[in-house]
Amino acid sequence: MSLTIPVDSLPALPQGASYHGRSGQAGIEVSRQGDQILVTGTCDSLEREVEYYSDLYCETLQQLHEQQQRFQTVEKSRSDPVKTALTGLLIGLIVGGTTVAGIIKLKH
Repeated sequence: MSLTIPVDSLPALPQGASYHGRSGQAGIEVSRQGDQILVTGTCDSLEREVEYYSDLYCETLQQLHEQQQRFQTVEKSRSDPVKTALTGLLIGLIVGGTTVAGIIKLKH
């Protein structure tokens, strides 16, 4: 996008007025604010792409946060396999010992 403006017309540009140019999705605006010249360029497709990736980033961040919460919940609810095995072994020994003691008592 290019915009050609004669140099002598910029100082004469009234306050609030501006020059505009557009080519496809690209646009440019030149205005005077006090003793400064303001040039603004835009591109619709680039703005849409930034919005798309910004939304995608926010959605991905939210999904990551939810996944971390689910993982922490599973970790808290999961039992320790070593503790479970030792408890099972201890209960088995008690039940087995009681059963054997009962059988021995019955035989005598």
